[in-house]
Amino acid sequence: MWYVIQTMTGKEQEAADAIDRVLEGSCYEKCFVIRRECVWRLEGRLRVHVEPLFPSYVFAEIDETKKAGAAGELFHALRRVPRLTKLLGGAGGAGGAGGAGGGARVKGAAGAGPDHESCVFQAVESGEEQLLKEMAQGDKDFIIRRSPVKVDEDGEILWAGGALTAYTDRIVKKRLRKRYVVVEIPFLGSARRVQMGIRLEGDP
Repeated sequence: MWYVIQTMTGKEQEAADAIDRVLEGSCYEKCFVIRRECVWRLEGRLRVHVEPLFPSYVFAEIDETKKAGAAGELFHALRRVPRLTKLLGGAGGAGGAGGAGGGARVKGAAGAGPDHESCVFQAVESGEEQLLKEMAQGDKDFIIRRSPVKVDEDGEILWAGGALTAYTDRIVKKRLRKRYVVVEIPFLGSARRVQMGIRLEGDP
């Protein structure tokens, strides 16, 4: 099962690296950032780079069948990670997430209870997790690669492959010159609009 850990925007990979360095996978399977391929147009040329699909979120995979209560254990262990201490209320719990002396619970975790649910650490719904896995298409680095698309003379998308293969009906905006589309997908229980890179014929 996947969980998300909220961190500072722009510091997602640093947070994931800090979690691995401090906790060393003790109560989770892996920690990662879901990123997307996109392009910059520089001096008329397209330059490929990657950006987080969900700014300020780090993902952790937990297998509760191996260790019962692993989600709650990870939540409390995260307070030992310097980059997350302030967000989670610190080791002592003062002023922590949830606003009640750091007594925040793990939102969405089994047995967590309704009180003091934390937006800093919460479960990803199974359907959302499956959708994101399909979009990543097994990429070991969880990078959603640019989707090849074919368009007509009016700029309408006739066909899409890659991550967009099954999700063209979710496109709500397209910017062909900037090589991205905006799709609406469920995330943490609500609809989110995210940019996804596209590749036209002839693109690098």
